[in-house]
Amino acid sequence: MLNKNLPRLTIAAFLLSSSLSFAADEKAGKRPKLKWKEVEVVDTEPKACEFIEKLDKDSNMFFTFSGKGFKEKALRGLKKKAGKKGANTVFITDKMIIQDVLNYEANTYFCTPEQKAALSKTADAGK
Repeated sequence: MLNKNLPRLTIAAFLLSSSLSFAADEKAGKRPKLKWKEVEVVDTEPKACEFIEKLDKDSNMFFTFSGKGFKEKALRGLKKKAGKKGANTVFITDKMIIQDVLNYEANTYFCTPEQKAALSKTADAGK
């Protein structure tokens, strides 16, 4: 009798564990990718927002050689990488120029529209 129910219990346990792991993955923060134009660089660290990832010089270099538009090109690369991670906000933590090469390090965040509005009010108050 126990042997008859064993396959059903095994299938039920598998289905339950699969659904739980799927829910955990969803909650773990696999954010949808964003286009680089949807990513904003901010001057104030958005501590109330969800931290996504640190992009640093060792693993993610965003640099370009000096010349026309070099800063914009480096920022675009940074925003593209952040958008691929699902971040919509970038706070630059370090900027280095070494022999005409611009390199940024940054923290990336996902901020709700309300959090972004509060962040811009804080930045405006500081000016």
